[in-house]
Amino acid sequence: MWVPRFIVEELEQDNIFDGLDPSTPPQPDCQVCDGAMTPKSYIGVRGIKYEYNK
Repeated sequence: MWVPRFIVEELEQDNIFDGLDPSTPPQPDCQVCDGAMTPKSYIGVRGIKYEYNK
């Protein structure tokens, strides 16, 4: 499922504000399965690259 970049950036800013570890990727809630979505590949606002490796 695709999530607009500005939403992911807002979630990352919330993580920063909440004091979460910088390695925690922004995770929007899935409206289909009620789970958390993890970006496959995303370079955050702090320059950290998040990669989902399953």
